[in-house]
Formats: sequence, structure tokens, C-alpha cells
Amino acid sequence: RNFVNPKVRVPVYITSIATIVTVAQLVLQAYFPDLYKAMGIYLALVVVFAIILARAEVFASKNTVFPSFLDGFGMGCGFTLAMLIISCIRELIGAGTILGIPVFGEGYEPMLMMILPPGAFILIGYLVAATKTWNAKQERLQAERERKEARA
Repeated sequence: RNFVNPKVRVPVYITSIATIVTVAQLVLQAYFPDLYKAMGIYLALVVVFAIILARAEVFASKNTVFPSFLDGFGMGCGFTLAMLIISCIRELIGAGTILGIPVFGEGYEPMLMMILPPGAFILIGYLVAATKTWNAKQERLQAERERKEARA
């Protein structure tokens, strides 16, 4: 822990983990292709987990145990909710089902792109844009309310 300067600790940890995971992926791909195919994207998600842990470490290093616990629990719930929302939307659009149960009937033409990795990025882009639009509208409404209250 004291080997790495605290100012660059998080980027060094993330880079180290990303390097180890990349090397592991390359070794699996070269020598154990069946295992590599079975693991798919999940091995790369180790890097995402490292980012989450790094963020938790930054918070925990500046706070006591209970606030750190609450922060970790809240972050875990938030990430879980975000993944659940994204996966449900992707399954609904990409396959026309929710939990394997058809929602739109036999006439629905699934959008294959949504169940592939690029579909996740496209969906996240749309969700970010929708969130920013909604937040901007809420800020405008709040500003109008404050102006009306100031006049009254």
C-alpha cells in the first residue's frame, strides 16, 4: 500500500488489474479457446469490478466504517439497478421477451443489435441523453417556480 503514491494509487491499481486481465484473456484465447468462449465478456467485467472497488477505496480511505458501508451498499444497489434496467430494455427490444416470456406476440421482429454488445452502448447513450434532457427540463421548471415565488 505504501509502495504507490496515494495520489496515483487508484489509476495504478486499475491499470495493473486491466493488464493482468488482458494477459489472462490472451492466454485463455490462445491455449484454452473453449474456456475463453465460455467466459466471454465476464472476464473483461473484472476490470469494471476493479473500477468499482477503486471508487470504494477512495471513499473508504476518507471516511469511517459505517458511512463507507452505507456508500458501498448504495453503490452496489445502484449498479445492480442500472444493470437490471439496461438488461430488461435490451431483452425487450432485442428478443421481444422479459425473462423469456414473449411480450409482443409472434408478429414482433426482434432487433438483434440490441442483444449484442454494441446495443448496450447505444442504449446507454440514449438513456444518458434522456436523463440529461429530463434534468434540464426539471431545472427550467424549478427556475420558473423560483421566479414566480420571487414576484409574489
